Amino acid sequence: MNTKPLFVLLILISSALGAFGQNFNYTFKIKGLPAEQDVYLANYFGDRLYYYDTARSTAGQVQFNREEVKGGVYAVVLPGPKTFEIILTENENKIVLETDTTDFVKNMKVIKSDENKAFYAYFDYLSSMQKKAAPLRGKKDEPSKDKLKAIDKEVKDYQKQLATDNQKNLFGAIIAMSLEPSVPSELVGDTSKQMERYQYFKNHFFDDYHLNDVRIVRTPIFAKKLKYFFEKVCIQHPDSVLTEAFKLIDQLPEGSDLFKYVVHTLTYKYETSKIMGMDAVFVGIALKYYCRGTDGQTKAFWLEEQYLKSIRDAEKALAKAKKELEIAESGSNREELDKAKTEYENREKKLKEATKNDKLKEICDRATTLNRLKLFGPAPDLILQDTSETKWVDITKLPNEYKVLVFWDPGCGHCKKEIPKLKKLYDEIKSRKMDIEIIGVNTELENKAWKKYIRENKLDWINISDNPEVNGNPRKYIVEQRKTTLNSLNFRDIYDIFSTPQIFLLDSENKIIAKKIGVFNLVDILERKLKVDFNYQPPKPEKGKDGESH
Repeated sequence: MNTKPLFVLLILISSALGAFGQNFNYTFKIKGLPAEQDVYLANYFGDRLYYYDTARSTAGQVQFNREEVKGGVYAVVLPGPKTFEIILTENENKIVLETDTTDFVKNMKVIKSDENKAFYAYFDYLSSMQKKAAPLRGKKDEPSKDKLKAIDKEVKDYQKQLATDNQKNLFGAIIAMSLEPSVPSELVGDTSKQMERYQYFKNHFFDDYHLNDVRIVRTPIFAKKLKYFFEKVCIQHPDSVLTEAFKLIDQLPEGSDLFKYVVHTLTYKYETSKIMGMDAVFVGIALKYYCRGTDGQTKAFWLEEQYLKSIRDAEKALAKAKKELEIAESGSNREELDKAKTEYENREKKLKEATKNDKLKEICDRATTLNRLKLFGPAPDLILQDTSETKWVDITKLPNEYKVLVFWDPGCGHCKKEIPKLKKLYDEIKSRKMDIEIIGVNTELENKAWKKYIRENKLDWINISDNPEVNGNPRKYIVEQRKTTLNSLNFRDIYDIFSTPQIFLLDSENKIIAKKIGVFNLVDILERKLKVDFNYQPPKPEKGKDGESH
């Protein structure tokens, strides 16, 4: 079985308020642009471009007229496609630029727009400094290195001055994000203060960002810096990442596209992370920003709005179908009446579906499940019957130093590949008399095929399962006989078993020290924990028994 992430990153680029009540006119005079060409205006949202508007060109010119605009960096896209970037803001309702299709940036003349005059003057400056530095790059002599350092310092000083001079402009916000924190001189050059330097850099990374200016979400540099910070600056441990995520998100204006983008991006990133344990970041963000509080409110306003809108739309459609049904009932046309009844019934179903389709609840339910499976946290209780269906096994009572939980079923193609690998490892463990036990858990209710597979493949580890009798009579076995627990009978949900096989490694205190790993990962972890070398070689697959992923 394959499971798609529950949380799918959804960007609604039209949700923020723009500037209303005035007309915006953008004229681009472009030498080499033919007439009757479709020219597009695209806006950044994060580091991606999205369609925003279209205009038809006249010879050498294209003009966009809008009643509203959302401030940010935009791209003018000509046939080819060829593009150049501009800054649009709510404060400039008329912009005029001239350029040439042979080289947009080099030939750019900003006739009207303070933001874009600064923007393109900055491009010209960087180009001149790059030309100045180019002959020096790669040279190893000290004078060349010193000259490069001087150029680098001059550029940084220039950027700092630009950021200061343009504090109220979007251009200034863009420049501020291109700068990195200046570490105090007393922390530089001293190897004993390396950690202090790192902490200062990390703690002040976003200090000069205009986090109250929601327009920065529509600049590509913000998305790149966000990615860089969480992948390169943060210590890659869930607690550290979560601390920094909370610190950043709590500075952003709630209800804004900037808030939505950061929360969305980090949630999706860590829900789908391939790094074991990083799902704890998803859990923390979901519980804090998605899950409804005691007041029933959520900070994930975009999903709440989407959910309520789908219900309202379904209610309106149902009300319309009801009126049409009433009209049909008052008439004598049987065919029309049957049609109206069918439509009404369909609309009733749609309303029920819309009510159930609460993405916030789904995200919170998943976060709650994963929260029970955090690394180094206690494994959920699991008490099930062995193959005799008379003896109950409580994994917490097993005395072993390490316990390997493997959730599988005999009909799973991938399990047929992995279980033999695990069997070979288990035989090696037992031959060395190591204090490690494997507990195989059948994920299917019917046990006949499972027992047969166990016998034929000599799986002599502990095998446990539920069955239709136990699962169909929870009160008898949980309350009356006190043989098991509700969590145990719901282990598929509790242990997040949406695909098989799933392997968990527990320590002697039943804490989860690895989860959802493959056999090779398990071998590697055990070798490091036990300081042994299994010299493990997987068994060769039998012909005709490769199986398919389940």
